Amino acid sequence: MTNVEIVQRGYENFKRGNIDALLGSLSDDIVWELPASAGVPFSGQFKGKSGVAQFFQNVAATNDLKEFEVEKLIAEGDVVVALGHLRATAKTTGKTSQNKWAHVWNLQNGKVVRHYEYADTAEIFDAFHK
Repeated sequence: MTNVEIVQRGYENFKRGNIDALLGSLSDDIVWELPASAGVPFSGQFKGKSGVAQFFQNVAATNDLKEFEVEKLIAEGDVVVALGHLRATAKTTGKTSQNKWAHVWNLQNGKVVRHYEYADTAEIFDAFHK
């Protein structure tokens, strides 16, 4: 399976809610990061599969995801960049955010070793604050 196929499958598993399958594509020492935003429970750095599982639990507990689409995948060597957009409502405030994002996936030996998300953290922050 190519790196692009591994990333595509990860997104498919996420959209189906099959987080266990997504976790299976990660290395044991994965580093998963969304730049920290004060008061946003799923931002920060999460380490290891248990940390990433916590990230997804935090997202599910605090967000009502209305739309999540991957628009393009760009690959070179062991790096895959995904470009996309989402729309989500913060459960604590009822505010909806719309965000374009870029995810950088680093892979080694068929496993994801690092995931970094570039997003409009101010937009996310605003959704979580009244």
